[in-house]
Amino acid sequence: MAVDLLHMNIDLPVSSRLTIHRVCTHEQLLQWLRVCFSECLEELIQQCFILYSGLHLDDHSPLRLYLGTIDGESVATSLLFCGEEAASLRSIFTLPHYRCQGVGAAMTLVALHEARSCGYHIGLLAASPMGSALYHRIGFQVYGTFSVYYVMI
Repeated sequence: MAVDLLHMNIDLPVSSRLTIHRVCTHEQLLQWLRVCFSECLEELIQQCFILYSGLHLDDHSPLRLYLGTIDGESVATSLLFCGEEAASLRSIFTLPHYRCQGVGAAMTLVALHEARSCGYHIGLLAASPMGSALYHRIGFQVYGTFSVYYVMI
């Protein structure tokens, strides 16, 4: 899906209880991974932490991770990658107990606003069936489809 960042709909209900942090410390990174991969074993999360902790997540990095918290509890994630021609969103995830409260909308919009402020005009993402309605409300349009297959070991 793709959206014109200059003409997207930003008038969506979002959670007023949510605080969004740009991930810049190892502690925040581990919290981000635990939410994003909440259905995975801790061993996998630790392996991802080793991989991700080597990345530069400073202000000049093309990779930006966002962690959403409510009352100090980590509840949602999003990821923005600033590419050559477009900005790509991934890992937009909200813990089940906090869904349908505007948390996903806020996590998506923070990344899109950041992309627009960096001079991008196009935002891209691969939508899950759960997020499609939200992305359509923002203004994303479908330009193609693909399938992903996972091997469970």
